[in-house]
Amino acid sequence: MALKWMAVLLIATVVEAGGVPGNFVPTCESPFALFRHPTDCTIFYQCSWGKPHELQCPQSTVFSLRLPGCVWENSDHDDCSSNYGIETTTATTLSVEERCSQDPTAVIPHPTECHQFYNCSLVQRGFSYYFQDKHQDECPYPQLFDAQKLQCEDYDKVQCGQRREPVNGCDYTLNTCPVSHCIPCWVRYPSCEGLPDGQNVYENREWSPYYAVCKDQRFVNSGTCETDTALGMTQFFSPESNKCVSLYEVPREHGGYLLNCTGREDGAHPDDGTQRPNLYFTCQGGQRTGIQLCPDGQIYGDLTTPCVEPGRCSQDPTAVIPHPTECHQFYNCSLVREFSYYFQDKHQDECPYPQLFDAQKLQCEDYRKVQCGQRTERVNGCDYTLNQCLRSHCIPCYVRFPSCEGLPDGPNVDEIRKWTPQYALCKDQRYAGSGRCEKDTTLDITQFFSPENNTCVSLYEVPREHGGYLLDCTGREDGAHPDDGTQRPNLYFTCQGGQRTSIQLCPDGQIYGDLTTPCVPALVVLPPS
Repeated sequence: MALKWMAVLLIATVVEAGGVPGNFVPTCESPFALFRHPTDCTIFYQCSWGKPHELQCPQSTVFSLRLPGCVWENSDHDDCSSNYGIETTTATTLSVEERCSQDPTAVIPHPTECHQFYNCSLVQRGFSYYFQDKHQDECPYPQLFDAQKLQCEDYDKVQCGQRREPVNGCDYTLNTCPVSHCIPCWVRYPSCEGLPDGQNVYENREWSPYYAVCKDQRFVNSGTCETDTALGMTQFFSPESNKCVSLYEVPREHGGYLLNCTGREDGAHPDDGTQRPNLYFTCQGGQRTGIQLCPDGQIYGDLTTPCVEPGRCSQDPTAVIPHPTECHQFYNCSLVREFSYYFQDKHQDECPYPQLFDAQKLQCEDYRKVQCGQRTERVNGCDYTLNQCLRSHCIPCYVRFPSCEGLPDGPNVDEIRKWTPQYALCKDQRYAGSGRCEKDTTLDITQFFSPENNTCVSLYEVPREHGGYLLDCTGREDGAHPDDGTQRPNLYFTCQGGQRTSIQLCPDGQIYGDLTTPCVPALVVLPPS
């Protein structure tokens, strides 16, 4: 029997669900997990690199764990309402189907939503993730539906009356993500609600070159900060000042090179962010008052004389000079670059990572043989300027040189290659190379490097959301259990008190039996004679 869709008014009463005390704190179990709120079926969470983002299902829908996605409440796909006590009462207000049967070309305004309408000539085939009514449709964001002209128009030309006028792009149903493998709406349409016209922080892209352009609390488009031509430096959009600022004004924890005057004497100070020898910043009363470049041919001098003439190379064109503050850098007077993406000074150079520059021998040496004194000793490969990506088409430094700062010697997790066979080898907090987990020859299966116990483990110990076949004893009886990961008939694992105690293969010719008899002879079926 064909289902007759009706436009209805749903009055929902949320009944308190027991067993979830206090406020719910969402936690991502994997970098891109998708999960539902434990007591409110209309709310779900999309994880982005381990950070949960709360999302709201469209009106009259709830989040289904089976799909996963937002589905119509009380539909066959609703696995939520009966579990969490959502009671509904239904009152018929308008039969769209009857209107459409009378006039198959009719276009009908939505009774409550100013951006939606019913198009009788449109028939949604099969199941729609977006609308319950097969004739329901929606204007493209940020347009609204004109009830007089019966068409979508620019929002500033439409009178909504009693209909709700949404301004957030994610309040438009067709922009939402009711299914997996969809770029979340909040990434494509950052909210401009409550924000002034013009440039504003791009939510979830804070401290990046990107910003959102808003108009009438609606997202118009995105913009990118231009390069600071005076200082020759990239700019990020600052959520603190709501404008583009050079990386010299961006906190270092957000990827910048903040030149900070806190605790510094009044006067001129050298660039301790990018180590440009001809750049300095001035401090007054603990506040930064300026960032400036020395005139061409000059470099930083001291507190009271910001810029001086560099005389060493003109006196000795073959001189090699230690950098005054960086233990891995130096000046080579015989090296002359007309232009460099990396160094402002045409004579400046750097040791290959992880070597340091020996101020006595005037050459690069193994870091263990160098005394840096007052010079800064860098251990992270991405603190070496020549390893950075200052141009396009460059593999990011953190991919090539994962950080070992604060980590013990030996194998450690590679942050961007978690739950893979690859790991980072560390020595003295420096990256010493990459390693790869060998195959588990006993169980004949691949191994991944586990960030939980910092060692290689078989895929039978890797959570399934990370590509493994975890054999989990949670809630299982004590004894032997069959392989429910790869379904190998001769493999089993034993449980004791909810903990896995072993993973084993049956002897040749045997397969799994039961809880108390792990292995039994395999039955051999002979062909008919």
